[in-house]
Amino acid sequence: MEKQIFDIIYSEAKNNGISIEHLQLKENKLNYSVYYFTSLICNIKISKNSRYLTFDNKYLPLFETKYKISTVNSDQTHIRVHFDTLDNIKDIAESIVTIINSLSVPCTFDICSRYMQCSDEMKCIHPDKQHAKECSYKKKLEKGIVFYGKNRNI
Repeated sequence: MEKQIFDIIYSEAKNNGISIEHLQLKENKLNYSVYYFTSLICNIKISKNSRYLTFDNKYLPLFETKYKISTVNSDQTHIRVHFDTLDNIKDIAESIVTIINSLSVPCTFDICSRYMQCSDEMKCIHPDKQHAKECSYKKKLEKGIVFYGKNRNI
């Protein structure tokens, strides 16, 4: 069932323009973990008596009005979002997309073919916003550092 849950998350991410090649499911001894790049998004736990996803407690506002939430006394830094069926996972996956979009992703490339236009406009103009998050030049432009074009200042 964990792989079915991941497939739903994967599909929702893909439908929302997330760079899905960086979305991974890793099997652990006691559960499965969903990662985006190196960031842990959630853990999936299916047992005889319960089904839940574990998230960092800073994401509580995304889930608290829709789902049964619990914590463990020994770990107050995480929340458990309980679900009954795979149908619930679709809604949870929408919140996971919100989490992924809030992450600061590592840069995987320095510049793309639009670097001159980006320099002239002093901002990233790439139409794929998720892909643009991976550009190190975009981060330089946001800091006012321009290497090319009419606004060059380095």
